[in-house]
Amino acid sequence: MSWPRFLDNAPPADHGVQIYRELDELTASVGRFLDAGFQAGEPAVVIAAADHRQAFTTELERRGRKVDELEADGLLTWRDASEMLAAFMDGDTPSADRFEEVVDQVVDEVARRFPDRTIRAFGEMVDILVQRGQTAAAIALEEL
Repeated sequence: MSWPRFLDNAPPADHGVQIYRELDELTASVGRFLDAGFQAGEPAVVIAAADHRQAFTTELERRGRKVDELEADGLLTWRDASEMLAAFMDGDTPSADRFEEVVDQVVDEVARRFPDRTIRAFGEMVDILVQRGQTAAAIALEEL
């Protein structure tokens, strides 16, 4: 499946990874991925680095989305990636049990509001670990 096709028609439970050089590349992909979901009535969970949230918001607004309304309607749920990491890391290693508990809580909240809908999710926690030089933790988290 091509990257553009994945962004527009991501199958449920599928997973993609984007390597990027510039934030604009990531922002365009995230905006396209989320916007395609909103067009299909799919809610989204975005676990973003604090300094990227505004860039994603700006991209969604450029695409004609009213982010405040998406949030108010429960279609867009934001979480801070560093805070999420802090909630499930056990030293330098992600705790599988705490990861499941923390992430499932967010996904379950959205699933209750939108039963039988695919939830589009984007996260930057692995990227943050890589940037911190915690490669083993990043790999372990990716495997979760």
